[in-house]
Amino acid sequence: MTKQLIVRLISITSLLFSPVSSPAEDPQAVQELVIPHHVETTDHIHSYVVQVLTQTLQVTANEHGPFKLIAQEASTVQSRQLRNLKKGLIDVAWMISSTQRDVEAKAVHIPLIGGLYGYRVLLVKNQSPSPRTLSELRKLTYTQGRDWPDLEILRANQLTVKPSPYKAGFRLVRDGFVDAYPRAAHEAILELQHGITRDLSIAPDILLEYDNPLFFYVADANVVLAERLRQGLTTLINSGELQRLLQDQPFYRAAVKIMHGRSTLELTNPYLSVQAKEAMTHYLDHSEALSYAADTSSASPCKDDKQPRQC
Repeated sequence: MTKQLIVRLISITSLLFSPVSSPAEDPQAVQELVIPHHVETTDHIHSYVVQVLTQTLQVTANEHGPFKLIAQEASTVQSRQLRNLKKGLIDVAWMISSTQRDVEAKAVHIPLIGGLYGYRVLLVKNQSPSPRTLSELRKLTYTQGRDWPDLEILRANQLTVKPSPYKAGFRLVRDGFVDAYPRAAHEAILELQHGITRDLSIAPDILLEYDNPLFFYVADANVVLAERLRQGLTTLINSGELQRLLQDQPFYRAAVKIMHGRSTLELTNPYLSVQAKEAMTHYLDHSEALSYAADTSSASPCKDDKQPRQC
C-alpha cells in the first residue's frame, strides 16, 4: 500500500531547486516526508513543531532538495509512532526523550521547544488544595499516559502514578480516582480551552521542574535525514530564528505568564541518555528557564558540563 493511500497531504512547503549554472536541468525529486497527525487538544503545539520542521527543511533545501510534508489520517500514541518509524510508515516524529526511545529510534538531540516540557503544573478539581512541598506532593496520587516517559520519571521521584489513556486522565481527576494530572504548563493552558477539562483548573503556587527535552526522531537507518534535521536546526538556532518562532507562540507567552511567581519543586529525570543531557546543557540556558543558550556556534553538544558556555 502506498503512502498516498494511508495519509493525507497537510502542507506542501517546498520549492524546486536546480543548480544556477545549469538552469535547464530537471529539478531534484521531491522528498515526501510522512509525519504524525495532530492531537486536537494541543494542535497549536503540533502546528508550531510543523513550522519548525518546515523551516528546518527549507534552510537545507539547496543541499538536500525539495520536500513536502504529509500527515497521517489519525493521531496515534507515541509508542505507536516509534513502531511506525521502524516500519517506514512515518519518516519524522517528535516526542519527549528517554533512554529507551533513543535506543528504538535515532534522535536529533536539539530541543525543539526550549525547556517548556520540563515545567509541569497540576490539573486538579476546582478549589482543591495545592501541595506546597515535596512531602505533600508524595501524599497525592497522579495519572500519566501509559507510554509517556513522565510516568516513570514521576515514579522514580516516589510519586504514586496510575497510567491511563491521555483523555481518560482528565476524567480520573474529575471523578476523584486520582488527585492531579501533571501537564506541561503550555499543554494545560491549551487543554483548559476544551470540554475534556470541565471542572478542572491549574493548582495555584506549585510548579514541578525536571529535564524533559522534545526532539525529532527518525528511523535508525535514516542517517541522511537525521543529519539534515541537525544541520537545519543548528542554522535556525544560530540565526535566532528558532528562538523568535517559539517566543511568538501565544502558548509560549501564556506559559511564561502562568509560571511566574510559582514555587518550584525540582525532580530528577534518571531516564535521559548522555547525549540528551549534553543537549540540554549546550542548547538551553538554565539561568533563563525557557530560553536557548546564547552560545550555540558549535555543531555538537558540549562535553564539559561544568563550562557549558565555553565549549
